[in-house]
Order: sequence, then C-alpha cells, then structure tokens
Amino acid sequence: QAFLDEDASHMTINMLTDLFYTVNFTISIVASAIGFTFCTIVLLVIITHRPCHNPANLLVCNTCLIVAIYLINTFIGSVYGFREDWAEKQPLCHLRAHFYLMCCGLICYAYFIEALSRLIFIVFHHYR
Repeated sequence: QAFLDEDASHMTINMLTDLFYTVNFTISIVASAIGFTFCTIVLLVIITHRPCHNPANLLVCNTCLIVAIYLINTFIGSVYGFREDWAEKQPLCHLRAHFYLMCCGLICYAYFIEALSRLIFIVFHHYR
C-alpha cells in the first residue's frame, strides 16, 4: 500500500514484512491442526460410543464436520501462503473461496439448528 505524505512531494511505502506473514500463516496452520484434531476426537467419540447416539450429539457432529472442512480449507490456504508467489498463483483459489463462504453459512446454520433444538427440547418440552 502506498500513502502520500501531506506535502505530496514524495511517496512513502508502507509494506508488511515477510516475518509478519510467516508468523501469521504459522499460527493459522497450528490453530487449524489443533482444531481439526479436536473435531476428529469429538466425531470419533460420538460415533464409537453407543450412549452418545442422541439427537443433540448428532447436531454436534454436524457442527464438527462443517468446522473440520473449514479448518482444512484454512490449512490449505495457509500452506500456500508460505510460497513466494502466493498472491499470484494459487490453484483452485475460486474453489477454496467457495468452500470458505459455504462453510461460514453452514456454521451459522448449524448453530441455529442446535439452538432451536435446545429451545424446543428444554423450554417447550412441557407443551407436548
């Protein structure tokens, strides 16, 4: 990004350093790996233990699956960020953007369905 000074006689360049991007992408990769690990653990526990098979945990599995897809997308984008030409050449960039937007909408939808389910089962259970 280039900014003009007040006197407009010379231009000051304000660019972020490579260290900023390296730290940012590293934190993103670590956070994605940790989140994906937790999502996988939750999914495996709910799938393998019979007492956990109920509608509330099914909704949790839905949310974990969507979040896992989102974290995989974030991981792939962060790995591409370590390349020197990451801003110009990213294969399937449009597909990753589509998955990002889809996951954001589906996460909101999953939380809405969980909240609605809990409202019906906890608050309105006595109206049956």
